[in-house]
Amino acid sequence: MMDLASHHKFIFTAALIVGILFLVAVIFFFRYSISKVAGSSMEPELYDGDIMIVDRRNRKYVAGEIVVLFAPTGRINVKRISQCFKDAWDNDPRYWVLGDNRDHSMDSREYGAIAAINILGKVVFTWKRKKSRKLTKTERSS
Repeated sequence: MMDLASHHKFIFTAALIVGILFLVAVIFFFRYSISKVAGSSMEPELYDGDIMIVDRRNRKYVAGEIVVLFAPTGRINVKRISQCFKDAWDNDPRYWVLGDNRDHSMDSREYGAIAAINILGKVVFTWKRKKSRKLTKTERSS
C-alpha cells in the first residue's frame, strides 16, 4: 500500500507525463500533417496508400524535394519539384513539379508552374505500406 506522499508523487508524475505528451502532440500537429498517397504518379518513390508526414511550416523548397500541393485541377497532389524560379511580374517563387511516374502523372506539363502559396508542405517522412516491387526485365529496358 502506498503512503500519501508516494501517492501524490505518482499522481504528479503521471500528470506531468500526460502534459508533456499533450504538448508534444500539439506542437507536432501545429507544424506537421499526416497525408496518404493516392494514385501512382509518384511510383516507384511513393505508392498508393503510403503514409507521409508533411512539414507545413517549411517555405523554402529546392529542386528534388517532394511536396504536397493544391493543384489548379482542384485536387491535392504529391509531386517532386523539378525547377524553381521567380515570376517575372511579381517576383514570387514558382515551382515546376513533376510526378516520378511521368506516364501516369498530371503535373506542371499540364497545368504549368505552381505558385509557392499553393504548396502545402514538404514531405519529410514516409511510411511504406507496400514493399517496393522489383522491375521486371521488360520494365527496366523501356
